[in-house]
Amino acid sequence: LITDELESYNPYYDNRSRSNTPSVTSQNTEFSTPKTAEKVRRISLRLNQYDPTTQRFKEGLAKLVKGAEAQATLALQLQREFDQTQAIMGARHARYDASRRHLQITGIINSNQVKAMKRKEYKLTEKADQEKTKRKWKKVLIEIRN
Repeated sequence: LITDELESYNPYYDNRSRSNTPSVTSQNTEFSTPKTAEKVRRISLRLNQYDPTTQRFKEGLAKLVKGAEAQATLALQLQREFDQTQAIMGARHARYDASRRHLQITGIINSNQVKAMKRKEYKLTEKADQEKTKRKWKKVLIEIRN
């Protein structure tokens, strides 16, 4: 019986229903500024349990507002950073696209590939020129020896 409960027990997800009334320890503790959306939700749930005219409700509401402002500021900063990142990535793609050319024979090609093709073509023409001059000089050298 106990082992069955242990096997089905998950410490990360407690499937027992919880009451919405705040516990004794949570009633005695002060509200703190919420840093996460989950804590904002918890404070708002706890505030629903208090009378809106009490000082404790007002303090909790002030902390909730302070946390919401902090969340909004953080969201604004993150949005700005995201926009900056998007602009940087857009500029990078624009630079990359600027170096690309479209050729009928091969399709899209980068400028680096064009440079490599030109180098190979130059080396091939240089070798061909050397072979031509080599043949001519052979004939000239044979004539000089005779």
